[in-house]
Amino acid sequence: MTNTDTADVAGTVNQVMALAAAGSELVRVTVNTEHAAAAVPRSSETVRLFGSRVPIIGDFTTTGHILLKNIRMWRARPGQVPHQLSATRT
Repeated sequence: MTNTDTADVAGTVNQVMALAAAGSELVRVTVNTEHAAAAVPRSSETVRLFGSRVPIIGDFTTTGHILLKNIRMWRARPGQVPHQLSATRT
């Protein structure tokens, strides 16, 4: 998992690339604001332009379900996503 501000695309891309080079098979990023959610697709595109295929997965807590429209893949801990949403998104 990165420890950058996810809204910082350059910093997040640098960490994602470093983690991928170190052998990570996927990388989680925090999605805690609308700016962070909007940055995830840009970070993913940039990582792809650099030739990496490592999946970037949005990780959120209690407010993240509002931000999912910008995220292709996400992870939620049980009990933190409304039942209706968790049943429709995999």
